[in-house]
Amino acid sequence: MAEFKPVVGYLALHAGVGILPIYLLGTHEAMPKGSNMIKSRNVGARIGRYLPVEDLEEMTKGMARAEAYRLIAALVKHQVENLRDGTRHEFDAKAVRKHWKAERRVQVAGRTEIEEVAT
Repeated sequence: MAEFKPVVGYLALHAGVGILPIYLLGTHEAMPKGSNMIKSRNVGARIGRYLPVEDLEEMTKGMARAEAYRLIAALVKHQVENLRDGTRHEFDAKAVRKHWKAERRVQVAGRTEIEEVAT
């Protein structure tokens, strides 16, 4: 499953609405990539716990807007993955943010190395 776009967080916070995570199952089998005909297959939906906008605002309080939107997208993706897998793993916002900071440090270090080689 690809990363969810931060626009989901933007829309939720700016419109002041919560998010209802839903996982649609069987859709790939019903219409595989590249197909233009729908096949007769069983499809369904798993509906997750509603995420109130108040909870989203509390989780992202004090964050830069771009990071807040990205964190909400990560939360929604996590919820949809739980629906897909039938699990109930907790979302750890602190661990996600720590991982992002480590990725940024690696990217910055990589750019520095590239700049040194170029000079």
